[in-house]
Amino acid sequence: GITVITHTAESSDGQSVECEQIVEVIDEESPNIVCPDSISIIIPFGETEVYISEAEATYWDNCPGAVVHNDYNAGGANAEDWYPVGTTVVVFTAEDASGNSAHCEWWLSISTSGPDPDTFYMSGSILTWAGETVEGVELQVTGNPGGSWYSGADGEYEFPFVAQSNTVVSPFKNTNWLNGVSVTDLVMIQQHILGIQLLPSPYQMIAADANADGAVSTIDNVLLMNLIIGLLDSIPGNTSWRFIPESYQFDNPANPFGESWPEIKGYQGLNNDVTDEDWIAMKTGDVSGDASESSSRITFGERYLPVRSGEVAFGRFPVEVRVEEADKIYGLQMKLEYNQSAWEFDELIFSESLRGLAEKSYAVDTEKGVITLVWFSAFPIEWKVDEP
Repeated sequence: GITVITHTAESSDGQSVECEQIVEVIDEESPNIVCPDSISIIIPFGETEVYISEAEATYWDNCPGAVVHNDYNAGGANAEDWYPVGTTVVVFTAEDASGNSAHCEWWLSISTSGPDPDTFYMSGSILTWAGETVEGVELQVTGNPGGSWYSGADGEYEFPFVAQSNTVVSPFKNTNWLNGVSVTDLVMIQQHILGIQLLPSPYQMIAADANADGAVSTIDNVLLMNLIIGLLDSIPGNTSWRFIPESYQFDNPANPFGESWPEIKGYQGLNNDVTDEDWIAMKTGDVSGDASESSSRITFGERYLPVRSGEVAFGRFPVEVRVEEADKIYGLQMKLEYNQSAWEFDELIFSESLRGLAEKSYAVDTEKGVITLVWFSAFPIEWKVDEP
């Protein structure tokens, strides 16, 4: 601007004289302005605009009084507002009192995502080979989306998948090892091993392979017996349940171990709902079909055995279990409970009729006062009347 400066000269006798000096300062330097960072964003399909809040330009000048405006709204240096889909260029201009100005351009690129891909569903049921539903099976799914889904009380399951995605399904359950496992299964497995009565389905043979080594052998029965009497709570190398797609056909049902059956199932590029993707469940050790309380349970009959106690002698209290009627039996499974706070377990004396019954056939839980015993044979044994 223009400034008038008055200069005054004064003598010693008080005489003075003045003159004026006109100073004009011309501002020829433009302000400085910096736009916000350019923005490129994608908004959901179907939306037409988006609110942008980080939209303020910064500026400075050598002289005070500069102002900023933008050509999009009346916000001045701050162009915060709604912006439409597409490319928008906002021009910010800074201008000082001398009319000097500077500007910058702020670019916004706003696009929408493609339409959401179609979502479909896969569903089916999980039943044992005996036709019993299996609850709580985890369907481990890889694909889009992946995750875990579970079968309900009716054995049914359902999970979503995105169109054209590749999906792999792997059922899994590894709980309650004793479910469905009893001396009946040990007898049937032993008869199968000896060729007396072969297991009729490949699913039963796979269930009999307790250690999953690809064969049914005496080792499997020993492991299952230890499971029943409580020496094991699981069997290493296997899970309590195994699953095969219901659609799978064995090349040789009489020898499933001669082939590699699938325990997972993959799908490629599915573009519609998929139903009836059923699975056959096999409970490890259960060849009689009574896991999950199947109505098709196979038994050899049950008997009530009277328990007799003797007199205390030399601190020992004998307890005898006898039969009241002569009978031929294949197996025996029992659990005896005693008051462990009053008595200690001493020994178990076996009947001569029950060949093979020995210390390996029972287990004693001294803390709980429980004796669990299992005996089995592939051939019927006659247990005589009143024989302990």
